[in-house]
Amino acid sequence: TSALAVPLALNLSPIWGFQAVFYISIGIYLAVGISLIAMYTPRFLMLTNVGATCLLLLLLAAPWLEGQPTPSEATEIPDYRVYGVSYGRSYYREDRVIKDGSSRTRVPFEWLFWVVKGNGRTILVDTGFTDPTLVTKWRIKKFVLPTDRLKQLDISPLDVSDVILTHAHWDHLGGLAPYKNARIWIQEQEYQYAKATVSQIKPKTHGLRWEDVQHLLAAEQEGRLNRVHGETMLTPGITMTLGGSHTPGSQYVTVSTLDGPVILAGDTTYLYENNQWHKPIGSAVDHQANLATIQAMHRQAASPFLILPGHDPKVRKWFPQVSKGIVHITALPK
Repeated sequence: TSALAVPLALNLSPIWGFQAVFYISIGIYLAVGISLIAMYTPRFLMLTNVGATCLLLLLLAAPWLEGQPTPSEATEIPDYRVYGVSYGRSYYREDRVIKDGSSRTRVPFEWLFWVVKGNGRTILVDTGFTDPTLVTKWRIKKFVLPTDRLKQLDISPLDVSDVILTHAHWDHLGGLAPYKNARIWIQEQEYQYAKATVSQIKPKTHGLRWEDVQHLLAAEQEGRLNRVHGETMLTPGITMTLGGSHTPGSQYVTVSTLDGPVILAGDTTYLYENNQWHKPIGSAVDHQANLATIQAMHRQAASPFLILPGHDPKVRKWFPQVSKGIVHITALPK
C-alpha cells in the first residue's frame, strides 16, 4: 500500500479539483479497510493504524509536497472553463439510445452543446440546430436558439474562435452558419462520409442534411475548415480523438480543466447510463467499437461523471446553473 501511495501522492501536486478529492477518498476507504482487517489480528493493530494514518497524511498533504506550480508552469497547459448548454428537451426511443433497449419505451432527452473558454479562445463543441421544422418533428419542448443561449454568456457568434464538430448529424452541425470567423474542426473520415452520403439529389438521409454539409463546403473554400486525422491536439489542453462509431468519423473532445481531464463525448454516449454501465448506444454502427471507446474514455477522464454524454438531462441537474439552461461543469480558475 505504501509503495502505491507515494506515486499517487506525488502525482496529485498539480491537481487542485475533483481528482485530488477522488484520490483522497480512495485513501480514506483504504484506511478504513486496513483498520477493519486489523480488528481480527490484534498484534498488527498498531502497525496497521500507523500505516493508515501515514497514508492519509500523505494524500492530504499531496498538493503541498512539490508546491504550487510556478506561473510559467501553469501556462504550459491552460485550465479551460467548460459550460453545458441546453436548448430544448424531448423524449427518444430507448432502443436507439441503449443497445437492447425497448422500442416501446421513451427516455428523457436533452438537446445540448458545449462552450469551452480559456487561453484567449472561445470554442464551441457542436452547434445545435436552428430549423423550426425539426423542433416540431422531434416534439422538442422549451426550444431556444443556440445563439440566444450564447448571449446569456455574453458571447457573440463572431467572437467564437473555433467550432469542433463531434460528427455531422443535423443536431450537431445544423447551427453552424452564424460563426463566420470560427475555424471548423472535423475528422477527415466524417467529412468524406457526409459528402458521400447527401447531395442535391439526396438531400436528407441517415441524420445528415445537404444544407448543413454546404456550410462545411463553404468553410473549406474560405480556408476555415480543418480536417483532422485520428487523435489531434487543437491547442495545448484540448484534444480531439476519433472513436465511438455513432457515425464512421465520430470524435470526442478532451479538455484540460482544474478538475482534471473533462471529456465531451458527443453522441459516443447519449446518457450517463451508457457510461456507467458500459452499455453501447443503440444507434452505433459498430457496438463493440462503441464499447471500446467508452472504456477508453473512462481511462482518460478525471472522473466518470466528467465523461459528459450528448443528451442526458442529468447534466443540468448535477452541475451548478450559471444562467437559465446553462451549467458550469468545472471548478472556476482564480
